[in-house]
Amino acid sequence: MEPISWHILVVEVVTFLLGAIFVWLLPLKDIVKSLTERRERIAKTQQDVDKARTEAERLQKDLERRVMRLEEETKKRIAKAENEGRKLRETILAEAREQAQEAILQGREQMKRERAETAEKIRREIAQSSVAMARRITGAMLKASDKKRLVKKVLEQLPSRYEGKA
Repeated sequence: MEPISWHILVVEVVTFLLGAIFVWLLPLKDIVKSLTERRERIAKTQQDVDKARTEAERLQKDLERRVMRLEEETKKRIAKAENEGRKLRETILAEAREQAQEAILQGREQMKRERAETAEKIRREIAQSSVAMARRITGAMLKASDKKRLVKKVLEQLPSRYEGKA
């Protein structure tokens, strides 16, 4: 083995230290700078995430309030529509009842008119039949003046007899 030469050893140690310092200072500054920038980006990203989460929670609460309001409004509108439907149904039923009542009254009135017309028609037919029978019976027995008086008397009595029966 050869003896160690101190001056070579000193040069090598100095070179090593200068190289270590050079390596330490140049890349380490860049690494520290990169790590610092990364730490700042992470912190900023975390703040952004927190803000976004807070905003999302606020929006969710706002959305829930809106949904609740819409549900309440929908319930109110449904209740209003049901009430209007009931009122309309009641109105339609009332109108139908009124129309049915009017139809019944009109039918009764028409029956009364037809009954009166029929009674009058029957009275006329009876009167005509009575006159015809009286003519036949009295035709041979009575004079013309007696016939007129008898017919007049019968005609005067006919309406009063049948009015109470109609």
